[in-house]
Amino acid sequence: MHRVAAAKLVGHFNHSTPATKVLEAKQQQMRLPTHRLIQSCKTRWNSVCEMCDRLVEQRWAVTAVLTDRTVTKLQNARVLELKDEYWQLVEDMAPVLAALKCATTIMSAEKEVSISNTYPITFSHINTHLVRREEDRKRVIEFKSKVRASLGERMKVIMPKITWDIVISHVETRSRQSYHRMYSTFDMA
Repeated sequence: MHRVAAAKLVGHFNHSTPATKVLEAKQQQMRLPTHRLIQSCKTRWNSVCEMCDRLVEQRWAVTAVLTDRTVTKLQNARVLELKDEYWQLVEDMAPVLAALKCATTIMSAEKEVSISNTYPITFSHINTHLVRREEDRKRVIEFKSKVRASLGERMKVIMPKITWDIVISHVETRSRQSYHRMYSTFDMA
């Protein structure tokens, strides 16, 4: 629901030339970067992250345009304005999504890609970025919990014992085979 409301708001600015021009003027007036709002795309999950980041950055300029009755009719503003709780959720989710976007970018790079990065990055996210923090709100906690569970299940990293293959994936590629031969003689029980 919140993503849809945010996407609808961004869509308004992307389809209204007067609103876009006034947004640029408000950005300059408020000394904000003159960035366009970014529309999320269903086929690119990280576009939601980009949309949230840009909305957080431009919140007050966007709000100023929506409250300007020479640009936005009251009826349209009521439909487009995000509630304070929605703005808070967008702001709270932005860093979590940014960490996931960073991991996605690293793992899908075209140069210097290594499968051995997969487990360290996944462990890092599960044990650092997706850990519940005291200041986290309910929706962020729920999101982190679902992503942790999904990553753990898909990557098989939440287990009572760790396998040597995972440990070896952290080791430098050139010496991996010799380590694997050496440690394969040990019992993991």
